Amino acid sequence: MKYYINIVLGFLTIAFGLNANAEITLEKPSEEFGTYKYEMNNKPSAEDLEPNATTDFVEVLEAGSSTINGDGTLKIATSIGTKAYYNSNTSAGGWRTLVPTLASGYTLEIRLRVNSQLDPNSGAIYISSAASDSNADSMLRIGSTFVKWGNITQTILQSGVSNSDGFHIFRIAMEEGQTAGSEMFTVWRDGVLLSTNMTDTLTSHNGLNRVQFGDPSGGNTGGEVDIDYFRFTKGAYAPLPSTMEEKASSDFGTYKYEMDSKPSAEDLEPNSTNDFGERLTTGGSSTLNGDGTLKLTSLNAIATYESNTPDCAWRTLVPTLASGYTLEIRLRVNSQLDSTYGVMYISSAASDSNADSMLRIGADFVKWGNTTQTILQSGISNSDDFHIFRIAMEEGQTAGSEMFTVWRDGALLSANITDALGNDGLNRVVFGDGASGSAGGEVDIDYFRFTKGAYAPVIPSAGTLVLIQ
Repeated sequence: MKYYINIVLGFLTIAFGLNANAEITLEKPSEEFGTYKYEMNNKPSAEDLEPNATTDFVEVLEAGSSTINGDGTLKIATSIGTKAYYNSNTSAGGWRTLVPTLASGYTLEIRLRVNSQLDPNSGAIYISSAASDSNADSMLRIGSTFVKWGNITQTILQSGVSNSDGFHIFRIAMEEGQTAGSEMFTVWRDGVLLSTNMTDTLTSHNGLNRVQFGDPSGGNTGGEVDIDYFRFTKGAYAPLPSTMEEKASSDFGTYKYEMDSKPSAEDLEPNSTNDFGERLTTGGSSTLNGDGTLKLTSLNAIATYESNTPDCAWRTLVPTLASGYTLEIRLRVNSQLDSTYGVMYISSAASDSNADSMLRIGADFVKWGNTTQTILQSGISNSDDFHIFRIAMEEGQTAGSEMFTVWRDGALLSANITDALGNDGLNRVVFGDGASGSAGGEVDIDYFRFTKGAYAPVIPSAGTLVLIQ
């Protein structure tokens, strides 16, 4: 087992610092929000959840469209100069019947996927709200690759992510016991805290007492989004932590390749068959560095380790849709040939699944996908030190709707990512550079580990500065 103290200021700020300073400590899943849960089996403008003989929202369409998809989702689509949104601002509507106040606080949550956006600055959709006795308004803007706070003046809360690769969950909470003029809001995406103590975004608009979502601007905001639900309640609540059990990769059991030997020389079961095959073409090389790391080099060549034969490690373990699985690799990028495809990838598929993971790692990015790629993180360095990447396929999946979750250095990058490759029946795990074309360069790999079961990384309490692998 290897233990490392990985003191990286930026990571600690994101992973630990924000949560340590968060003022909202009560947790509640949005399924328990009570009355006001709009599941998109009907339009919100057709719902009267109190009931009080008044629909909860008003639908506003000015050349935009809103359509029930028939699968429990709602599609909102706008073009430049058009509007399509839902507003709860009437005297007997859902919001004003609930009566959120400065004293009570409130929480909103929406789950959606961005299909397209018109403007890279304004995004595809926003959510805005104001308590009954407050002039402070939230305004969360969601784009294909970002989350922002604000109207004309905007603060970037997160960028370099994908809100198009699957459905993602956004939550806003106005803290309880506020004072007029100093209201504070907290924002999360997929359960990850983005910011605390965000302030009024619409200082010129007083007494709105409403909640709205969609594209009300009639300007640059717009595109197309599918919305799975919209929910709100009195009280300020943080989302529940991930329900995925935590486990350090040092506890993964049998399949831990610590690079004291090449994976192709290991038989960890043992079953008299090497766990991986080594695949090298001209220009590709694999070398043990002698310090517990392995150097993979691919110069327009293939250099991979593949576990895809009948008695190999992966097929002996037999990860399934029911069991799920988790992979973790620790590596440093020394050089890369191509800024699109990166240096290497990790790809995997369960024994009874046609859905493949494909995580691409470059010098300054993490991406998901093969020829079509989604940026999970950019503007970082994977060359300054060793970094840890984890993929989990959740347990109890159904064929055709498999979901994956990805972390870097213990920080969640994305949840609910779907099939990356579209190749059927692979039943394998591969790491390295399996393309003789664009991808390639040089990486040092410290370890590669996998196990049955879907596990989140173990995140220590704030201030300990120790990440156990």
